[in-house]
Formats: sequence, C-alpha cells, structure tokens
Amino acid sequence: MFDGNRRVDCQISNAALSALRDMRTNPGLTREGVFERHRRLIERVASNQYQGDAEPIRIFAKHLPSTKSRANRSAKRPTGLPLSGS
Repeated sequence: MFDGNRRVDCQISNAALSALRDMRTNPGLTREGVFERHRRLIERVASNQYQGDAEPIRIFAKHLPSTKSRANRSAKRPTGLPLSGS
C-alpha cells in the first residue's frame, strides 16, 4: 500500500487467508491465489486500519467481515418482514 510516495508495509495472517478461502468454498487455492481473488477486500481493510504512522498494517481474521455478515448483506430481504417463519 502507498501513502503518496511512501510505501506502507502490510501483512495478512494465514488464518485470515484461510477464512477468505473458506468463504469461497475453494480449499484448493494457494495463499497467493486467495490474496489475488480477495485483493480489493484486503486493500479496503488495510486502508481502514491505516492511521498515517502505524506500520506495518497487520490484518487478522477478526478484521475481515464474517461469512455471516457477508451473506446478510448479499441477501436482499424486504425491510420490516420477520427473518423466520414466526
């Protein structure tokens, strides 16, 4: 990541990459493949953590949107309706 011309070191944990791989249910992807597939999300998380002087940026699984929250955002339910059959 860059802040102007200054390079900002970023790191992502193996657990975070594993969590992203599981979201896509494709266990055969390499770490590099998982990173490339989710690069925009990872860069967004890194940018949100960046404070201007904190280096390196470290991304852990807890920093990623959960599978449940991603599913909830993608489900287009009308507002005001119950989530269950009750």
